[in-house]
Amino acid sequence: MLDQNAALERAVKVAHDLTFERKSVVKRSELEAAILRETFGSGIKIESVRSALARENFAESADGGELASREGLRHELSVLTAAKLGRNRLPPLKKFDVAKTSLDAEQCEAVRLIANSRDFITLCGAAEPGKATR
Repeated sequence: MLDQNAALERAVKVAHDLTFERKSVVKRSELEAAILRETFGSGIKIESVRSALARENFAESADGGELASREGLRHELSVLTAAKLGRNRLPPLKKFDVAKTSLDAEQCEAVRLIANSRDFITLCGAAEPGKATR
């Protein structure tokens, strides 16, 4: 039984890290499925997975169908607070000549807005769109 408990504890951590890597909120069923994949062949049942998740202290939607990591929520709050406190408090980054880039018109406008802003800027978006590489 101790081996199953250790396997379940490890699976919860791995599944948590994978499912919350790029999302703030996940479906409970998605996290349960990730845990079950991690424990495949160990004999761990869904009831044990649900009990383990209940001990994890997630923030839950009203219907319990979605979960949020409290650590992730704290991080998002700190980013939003920094952005709010940083409004109109900084010098613009620098003049940026977008004509010398391969950016499209929409990307050029985004760069121009960011470079000329006097605000603390946080750039958010889906994974892999090139936020850091363009």
